Amino acid sequence: TLRGRDLHQAEGVWLSLPNARAVGFVAGSSPTEATLKVSVPREAPLGMCGLRLATKSGLSNVHIVLIDELPITGTAPQTNSKPLAVSLPCCVSAPCRPAAVDRYSIKVAAGQSVSFEAIGSRFGKNHDPLVTIRDISGQILTQRDNDPGLFYDCRFAHTFERPGEYIVEVRDSRYEGDESWNYVLRMGSFPAANVVVPSAAKPGSTSEVTLPEQGSTATLTAPQRPRMSIFNQDVRRSPGEPATWVTLHASDFAPVIEIEPNDDADETATLATIPATLNGILSSPEDRDCFAFPM
Repeated sequence: TLRGRDLHQAEGVWLSLPNARAVGFVAGSSPTEATLKVSVPREAPLGMCGLRLATKSGLSNVHIVLIDELPITGTAPQTNSKPLAVSLPCCVSAPCRPAAVDRYSIKVAAGQSVSFEAIGSRFGKNHDPLVTIRDISGQILTQRDNDPGLFYDCRFAHTFERPGEYIVEVRDSRYEGDESWNYVLRMGSFPAANVVVPSAAKPGSTSEVTLPEQGSTATLTAPQRPRMSIFNQDVRRSPGEPATWVTLHASDFAPVIEIEPNDDADETATLATIPATLNGILSSPEDRDCFAFPM
């Protein structure tokens, strides 16, 4: 459902994805609201994409939306009410209201690791989501605000020592909100990784990458013909597990990964044969990665 002005001549929707189209109106349109049913192709990558409403008089401004494979609920808890019980994995979509603290209850097993992701700032809104996990007595177990590379959003994992019910809180870090702000809270066993190494892939290739934040590896298959040179790629721990997404660069050049220590350009530089994509991690302050190649 899109809300705004001059929407009574709505005809369809545009997505920044190949073969995505509007199937038809669900409830028609009015000057202030248009409701459509959108068909997203099965091969569409997870992550953020652009959406514009097409009308007889032109296109609307761009809105950022999320494509996800987790079960989606549009039900949000009411302020000052008891937490809304949800089952893992899930993807909660809700508005960000001024001074509101939304609470969700989850049940976990002993030793279970659950990944959490809040998306608000990446929708292009002035929203800074803060996620707090409490036990049933109200004790704070962990709290997360901003993560590098995600603007003011966050993506992290938490391992629960004891089984039982826990409360997940979402609010704006400044207690602000607006009727045009919304957020998505993802919870499940997806990898809590923001980057992969190498971060460049040959279109159509299958390769093993490292998830440095997780200390693990994953197998990625890049699309044969990415729509753009920078694209989102699904990442999952194993087939059948929920996925997250990372950003990759499409390149026909072979990737070269830094080998530490390589801070000294003359003594320890990582050797590379060009053309190539050079990949590395600035893992500590003042870290310098040097590569050497023959001319």
